[in-house]
Amino acid sequence: MNKRDKKTYLLIAPLPLPIGGVSVHSFRLAHWLLAQGYDCIVCNISKGSSINAGCQLERMGGIVFRMKSLSGIWGLLSKILNKPNLTINTHTKNVLLLLLVLLLKKIKRGSTLIVTVHSLRMEQRSKRHTFSAKLLAWICNSADGVIVTNGNIFRFLTDLGCDKKLITVSQTYLKPTNMEAQEDPGKKIRAFLSGKFPIITANAYQLTFYNGQDLYGLDLCVQLTEDLKNRGFDVGFVFALPEIGDTQYYEKIIDSINRKGLENNFFIRRDAIGLVSLLALSDFFLRPTNTDGDSISIREALDIGVPVIASDCVQRPPGVTLFKNRDPDDLLCKVLSLGVLSSKKDGNRRSSMIKHDNMPMYISALDAVEDKLL
Repeated sequence: MNKRDKKTYLLIAPLPLPIGGVSVHSFRLAHWLLAQGYDCIVCNISKGSSINAGCQLERMGGIVFRMKSLSGIWGLLSKILNKPNLTINTHTKNVLLLLLVLLLKKIKRGSTLIVTVHSLRMEQRSKRHTFSAKLLAWICNSADGVIVTNGNIFRFLTDLGCDKKLITVSQTYLKPTNMEAQEDPGKKIRAFLSGKFPIITANAYQLTFYNGQDLYGLDLCVQLTEDLKNRGFDVGFVFALPEIGDTQYYEKIIDSINRKGLENNFFIRRDAIGLVSLLALSDFFLRPTNTDGDSISIREALDIGVPVIASDCVQRPPGVTLFKNRDPDDLLCKVLSLGVLSSKKDGNRRSSMIKHDNMPMYISALDAVEDKLL
């Protein structure tokens, strides 16, 4: 990050909880900026409790608050009006909130607005010419720069008239903080996984559907566990699910696990501990989504050295083994072809400590946008 002047970053973003790709990214981004000596203000738009994340950032000198009312908007203005070198970075798909941020940029003259689009809303993605999608493209055109996570979002926005010169395609993965990396998965998880092989991890923000199918592929995970057990593996599958979402579907999955006799092989983890400690115990990570952005979980697994199998619904990072989207037979075939299944290992598979780069790719993307404005 170029230290040309004393810079302040205002992040309009969710913080954990709940734990999700965007909230984790936002927390790590704020943490990184503060660690580098920048002023950082986070307008937390999460619907959950973010006390722990907020307290960590405040201990580092950050400012964290919620914008729930007109008084909250006034509080935001009072915090930024005297900041001479302000960059506003949004991490939301809520177009009404983005319009408010545009107004904020008009009031705070000389500020820089960078919109980050991690993924697209269901209605934006499935009905390209809806008002919501067109408004998102117009907002992006009104910003100083736009960062998107993949070529699909780039094409989506440019097809709607967004200036391609404004858009930077970048992964958004930021490495875990030391505190995240040192989390313990807990006695219950360790007891469940004792003696199990292979140990598989997958996750979801919450249960939801896309194109009438389980977006995160929890059903495929249960099916894979049954298939491996039928082939003699005492598999241990942990599915991290901080928010239930579709309660009726969740109950259906639980019934399926019990009916198939997989209670000792499939564990749905409902607490708010991050994924890093689970990955350190895993033989491989599974990402069976039927649509996706730039999955932070995939990059996290690869960073630790955990093999990754993922659906081919979008372009995946190098090193990922792909299976045909929503095809349980191809998934089983790719799992059985993994070299890791040929030799059982005991104890922790790998260290969860991650070496930290000097300049994460997403930070470089922020810099690139700001450099164009000089």
